[in-house]
Amino acid sequence: MPAGPLPETFATDGEPLCWLSVGATIYIGPPLDLGAHARMVGALLLGLTGPLTITVKDHAVRARSVFLPARSTASVTASGPVAVCTFDPTATRVAQCSSGMELAFGGLHLRHRNETGLIRSCTAGIFRPHEVLRQLGVGATPSSTTQPADSRIADVGRRVRADPSVTVSAAESAAALGLSQAYFLTVFARETGTTFRRYRLWVRLIHAATSIADGKSLTHAAMDAGFSSPSHLSDTARALLGVSTSAALATGARLLVDHGALA
Repeated sequence: MPAGPLPETFATDGEPLCWLSVGATIYIGPPLDLGAHARMVGALLLGLTGPLTITVKDHAVRARSVFLPARSTASVTASGPVAVCTFDPTATRVAQCSSGMELAFGGLHLRHRNETGLIRSCTAGIFRPHEVLRQLGVGATPSSTTQPADSRIADVGRRVRADPSVTVSAAESAAALGLSQAYFLTVFARETGTTFRRYRLWVRLIHAATSIADGKSLTHAAMDAGFSSPSHLSDTARALLGVSTSAALATGARLLVDHGALA
């Protein structure tokens, strides 16, 4: 695992991979357990070699790409490799991605206008995560490319990242900056592209992924990152990514952690 920021491109070597940054992830590999359970974030799913089957309230439709908004409980199955792109729904990302979809079905959005290009990018020998996000219309998450323009928010972010096992509260952070909690939360979301609570979860998840990639057990990775147990880590991963840590690791996916998002 690289010690510094990841490069912009990676050789895929034909192996499953999972790229993680604050507020966005991209998984490419064999089908995951994408059953009907609510997610905290939106997800764009691509069938890389054939269509997906999307089921909503006993009604099914087939498509190569589908956008599942946060809290969607649709069931998705695939017979071949998939790409699963998740990103935090804060700000305009949901509108940007859903506006790129051509059809609607049961509250979901089907057939991304850049579907062919996205499939090509996700099956190429060189993986360019930020290019995939750009094609989705959501761009890179603000915190993965630049520090927040507001130095006060940047300082809070550094406190959260310094030791993810310590819970930095919104109330404490707001008081330290002389702001009301409501205004602090508004500014934080604007500057980072995600809510304060989810930012802490993303940071913990990335730290846990880094520990796992470095060979630590799930138990040690969970404790180091501030999760109360491996099941707590797994539940958080399932809520943010749509899949548990054990299910993701069972695919043999290579973890690519965007350390630049934690700089």
